Amino acid sequence: MGHARGLIAIGDTAVGLVAIGGLSIGLLALGGLAVGLVAVAGGSVGLLATGGVSIGLTAVGAVVLGLIEHGPVTWG
Repeated sequence: MGHARGLIAIGDTAVGLVAIGGLSIGLLALGGLAVGLVAVAGGSVGLLATGGVSIGLTAVGAVVLGLIEHGPVTWG
């Protein structure tokens, strides 16, 4: 169980400009659960959110909530 921090952070929990991990927080966040400007994950929250469950200004995925939504199940 590692916590990575830096410009490019890769770890179980990652925080950085580019964050890759199970839980990732950053401008570009990739992982299981991602929060960021651009978030790509199973569960994602961000300005541009893509994933299974996505919440964001632009949301793309299976279940989405956002101003602009693309997916089979939309809540907005």
